[in-house]
Amino acid sequence: MSNTETLGPFPPSALSPASSIDANSDTEFDKLIEHQTRKSELIKKRDALARKRLQLKEETNRLNAILSKHKQHKLQQETKKKLEFFLHQNDHESIKLSAPDQAANFVLDNLDILPSFDYNLRRGLSGKFYPNMRVDDIKTCSEFLNGARTHLLSFTVAGDGLPSLKIEMKVCDEIVIDLTVKNYDQISSNLQRISQSYQKGLLLDYIAGRKLDLIMSSYNSLAYIQNERVSVFYAIARRYIAYVTHPPSALKWQDDPLTCFLCLPFIQLTVESNERQYNVKLHWSLILAKPSIGKIDSKVRITVLNEQHEPLEGANDLFLRLLSEYGPEKAFHLILNNLFNI
Repeated sequence: MSNTETLGPFPPSALSPASSIDANSDTEFDKLIEHQTRKSELIKKRDALARKRLQLKEETNRLNAILSKHKQHKLQQETKKKLEFFLHQNDHESIKLSAPDQAANFVLDNLDILPSFDYNLRRGLSGKFYPNMRVDDIKTCSEFLNGARTHLLSFTVAGDGLPSLKIEMKVCDEIVIDLTVKNYDQISSNLQRISQSYQKGLLLDYIAGRKLDLIMSSYNSLAYIQNERVSVFYAIARRYIAYVTHPPSALKWQDDPLTCFLCLPFIQLTVESNERQYNVKLHWSLILAKPSIGKIDSKVRITVLNEQHEPLEGANDLFLRLLSEYGPEKAFHLILNNLFNI
């Protein structure tokens, strides 16, 4: 029997260890190649997907930019349409408002509370509100200053017994932007002698603050009381002409009392009684008592001095009590009548 025959039914390959190892190696190598091929395909697919993702992202960004641009353009178009609509509406309203309005014209012409530029009318009305003074020499003109229309106005305010005020002012948008009294330097000394407080208030408050209303009201108030003072002084001087020692007769106050008594702060009488001589003075000061409204008040008092310049006690207290009831002229007369029987 041969060796082949003694091995029985097993195939030769099963009986060879070397051939079995070779077969397993081939199988593993094939699997490795298959895995490597699959890995390579997956890597290529991944890279392709990554490129596709990047392309899609770029496309998305591009489309978003286009969308944003379209939205902005649409918004601009809508804004433009709204603007055109509002402009059209505004033109329509402007045309409507610019049309003559009889009711509005009536209000502006008759019920307007703003200062009128009809200065002749204002001049006539000023006499009703300020009866103790007058407004003369009104001159007006207009100019453009810094692109705004400016009104230039000059006029003279005058009152009996007072130096006149030559006023110049500039008005823009109903606001006084400049105000001067051109002749202030020439009249300041007289104003100071008439009323020092008024002269100071006029310069430092009213002119500096461009307060035309207070210039007018205070001047009117000063003119009223100044006229009263001059009238009383003149009446006393005429009644007691034989006793008047101030102002002296050399001033010829009988001919021109306004000029003589313009800056006179007192009037003096010299009276003899019981062989003694007395100087009786009626002092009258004008004071800017209420600067906020331009009100001038009087401060009136009396002094009675003997030859030794000693005051007669109680004379002024009695005069002040009589003053509140009878006024300065009659109170002064009652004092003289009771003290000296004149």
